[in-house]
Amino acid sequence: MSATIDQQIEQVQVELDELREWISDYEAYQRLKENKDFQQVFTEGYFKKEAVRLVSLKANPEFVFADDKQMEFIDILILGVSGCQQYLEVLKQKAQLGYRSIEEQEDTLQELHAEEQGTIQ
Repeated sequence: MSATIDQQIEQVQVELDELREWISDYEAYQRLKENKDFQQVFTEGYFKKEAVRLVSLKANPEFVFADDKQMEFIDILILGVSGCQQYLEVLKQKAQLGYRSIEEQEDTLQELHAEEQGTIQ
């Protein structure tokens, strides 16, 4: 019975570590967002200006006649901007889940430790 409780404790601890990592990643991103250099290079430069440049390039009548490989490359670059923004949104969602779940997991861990102490005695 104790081996099963030990396994459960280990599993809850792994889940807690993951939740804490999600929260830590999001909090690091929040600090980055406050950094003026990050704002200049990523928020304004990459997420806004580069996205507009790429879409404008694709719509440029002179570029429309570019070969398929060039057009595909521009599409990939546009998807890169979108994918990065989506990743940052996922960080936020995971952190929100972490904030909601961490207390419950800590309670579960305490209950398992109490149960483990009961089986040892």
